[in-house]
Amino acid sequence: MEIDAVGPAGRDAREALLACFRDFFIDLPDGELPFPVDELIDTVVGGVCSATYRRIAAGRTADLPSLLPGLTFSVLAPFLGPELAAAGLGEPASSSRPHPGCPAPSPETGDRERSTRR
Repeated sequence: MEIDAVGPAGRDAREALLACFRDFFIDLPDGELPFPVDELIDTVVGGVCSATYRRIAAGRTADLPSLLPGLTFSVLAPFLGPELAAAGLGEPASSSRPHPGCPAPSPETGDRERSTRR
């Protein structure tokens, strides 16, 4: 992957970004899985990142909104089952607020800073 060419700083930045997405699963109820739930979360987060990255790398950013139903289903199905995940594909709630814990660009530097709100 290209991130390896950037070196340790790039890998650390990528890991921090992925970790903030893991925060969306912090209130996940305990369930019976044959493997650690953290592995499933990492797989789900990695799949979403991969799907979006491929579109961006191909210059197809206009296609990103069309990914929402499939990504939503992919994120929900492992935890809720396919029937409930499909039922969750209604209209998304609108929000102008950033999600807690996700990096937001700093107005001064353009760098991403981790939100302190949890």
